[in-house]
Amino acid sequence: MDDTTYYGFLGVAPQINLKTPYGGSVYEFLAISDESINNSLNMGYVETIASRERKGFFSGGLSVSGDFSFLIEPDNMDNVLFYSFGRQPTITPLVDDLGEPTGYYSKTFLPSSKELPPFTILLNRSGKLFTRVTGAKVDSLELSFSTGEAASASVSIIAADQESIDSTQLPSNVVFGSYMPFPYYNITLTEGEGGEPIANATGLTVTLENNLSGDNFVLGSKSTYSIGEGLLAVSGSMDLVFEDKKYFDRFMNEETFGIKIEAVSMEDQQMKLIIDLPKVVIETADVNMSGIETLTQTVAFTALKDSTAGYSIRATTINKKPEIISPA
Repeated sequence: MDDTTYYGFLGVAPQINLKTPYGGSVYEFLAISDESINNSLNMGYVETIASRERKGFFSGGLSVSGDFSFLIEPDNMDNVLFYSFGRQPTITPLVDDLGEPTGYYSKTFLPSSKELPPFTILLNRSGKLFTRVTGAKVDSLELSFSTGEAASASVSIIAADQESIDSTQLPSNVVFGSYMPFPYYNITLTEGEGGEPIANATGLTVTLENNLSGDNFVLGSKSTYSIGEGLLAVSGSMDLVFEDKKYFDRFMNEETFGIKIEAVSMEDQQMKLIIDLPKVVIETADVNMSGIETLTQTVAFTALKDSTAGYSIRATTINKKPEIISPA
């Protein structure tokens, strides 16, 4: 714990149900870039026409929400993808040409039509405040890929509770990933599986939104009773050095196409993160000038469920972890 006494960290692990904190000892620890997970008591005040001053207050119920960001490494996305997509991944041990195990595992994540799994978050805020967030669910996950930067993820959550805990309640085996994050020059885009390279892209974001509802309170309690899932929406935007009017024409003609993102580890090229969007429709395809700078285009898109593939988004990780953390 010496290395984490003076610095912040965030650990996640799945729960059995919304109200019971994770009871195990194994967490996925993330070296986060920032976080802003906060409590609100939604205060109500007693106001009457008998006085210009408020005479009392009451709590309208505890709401917990916020977000955290981190750099994407080859082996730190498995559990976050499970919480975001909601379905247990399909895990496949990879073998070589002779059928011998390689020590690598492919995990495929698809959206779930059922409830999202709740999870616990442990937070060490610079060794000065330690909190446990219970019953967290992923409201949105944004993946960002941009030139000059490492791949990054931002997770927005809604949760049932956040309480202060003592440092002695933190695990003693806080271990972060040992791999470097995916650099921008090891990230390639193609128009779907086996499609043409999108060689002029300078940046891309993909956002998965679960559109949660956390304002579900019941009589007799100040805590969130449930967190409901809404429409699953997948969208994004792509920045391009403008070369031709291909995407402008696709926008005007309302054509659909696929996007595949593949990030490869700079230390081990067997380890990857792959995002498949088999069917997207362009919302806007802006091409605008600014002085004598390079002409660029921003293509905003929405991902649709493809009838052949059966999904709107699929994520695949390849790394040396044989499984994700089990609920406890």
